[in-house]
Amino acid sequence: MLRTSKIVLIVLVALWGAIGGLKNFADVDGGLGSVRVVIDPPEPARIAEWQKIQSPIIVWLGFLTIALGKIAAAGLCGVGAWKMWGARKLDAESFNAAKKMALVGCSVGVAMLFGVFIVAGSTYFNLWMTPVGSVAMPIAFQLIGCIALIAIFVSQPDP
Repeated sequence: MLRTSKIVLIVLVALWGAIGGLKNFADVDGGLGSVRVVIDPPEPARIAEWQKIQSPIIVWLGFLTIALGKIAAAGLCGVGAWKMWGARKLDAESFNAAKKMALVGCSVGVAMLFGVFIVAGSTYFNLWMTPVGSVAMPIAFQLIGCIALIAIFVSQPDP
């Protein structure tokens, strides 16, 4: 039963990534607009002129990092869940080994969220001081915490 619950949690992380990434690609203009507002905020933003970035290439890179980060996390967690499902009735060593891909997927999701929203958005662009940030930052922090806790739980050795 414990193994099955770990598999279900990894499937849920995969679903988060797949749904989120596909929604990003379904609304490219909205996603690009959100990235643009963060890296080149309208006045009266509390960001120095030297911090603002107006490059369309950087806007696209930010958007693709978010969308493809979610898709990558989904794919890795999906493969990991599949491997875990196949090993659920095997010995502990086999099941523990089957978790690796799922844990990498969780790491990719946390790294994308932390890198984009905390390191870049909050620390460099002062996202937390903007109306967009007041919505995005708590959600990003919530997701980081949930995915990290799932990874910690799943990584615990199964006897």
